[in-house]
Amino acid sequence: FEEVYGLKAEVLQVEELDKDEMKERCRKFASWDWIYGHKLEFQHEISNRFRWGQIVLQFQVRNGRVQDVNIFSDCLKSELIKRIGEHLKGIPYSKNKICDELRGYLPVEEEEQKIINEIISWLEQIEL
Repeated sequence: FEEVYGLKAEVLQVEELDKDEMKERCRKFASWDWIYGHKLEFQHEISNRFRWGQIVLQFQVRNGRVQDVNIFSDCLKSELIKRIGEHLKGIPYSKNKICDELRGYLPVEEEEQKIINEIISWLEQIEL
């Protein structure tokens, strides 16, 4: 630190730190707005193979929100896959928000619900 910044470093004990300031900084740096809200536009792609087929999700993210989603799959439920992508546009780019959105999706048939549940289980296990 001293070498890089040319300043004198002091060792502080935990007891010497301002507890209110530490709480405020923890709250700020853990907030969704700090982590995602002020980032540059970016793209992220994830994929997985399931028993029903391969799925590839491409996210276009701007200001921490999903602007667009491309989903490619060899799943025989192609309309379901298309609707999933449309359902995720505009939500915050966060694993929890994406999973919550998918949990709220009402599929037409039982097989579609199983596919949605498998996608949610997969997303819960990965890092975005």
